[in-house]
Amino acid sequence: MPAVNIQGSTLHYQDHGTGFPVLLGHSYL
Repeated sequence: MPAVNIQGSTLHYQDHGTGFPVLLGHSYL
């Protein structure tokens, strides 16, 4: 799973095949 660092917060995103990546982070759990 690719990881993207945004404003010091590491967000993991996974493509569910819906045409756009879904961000999974601390505020998304």
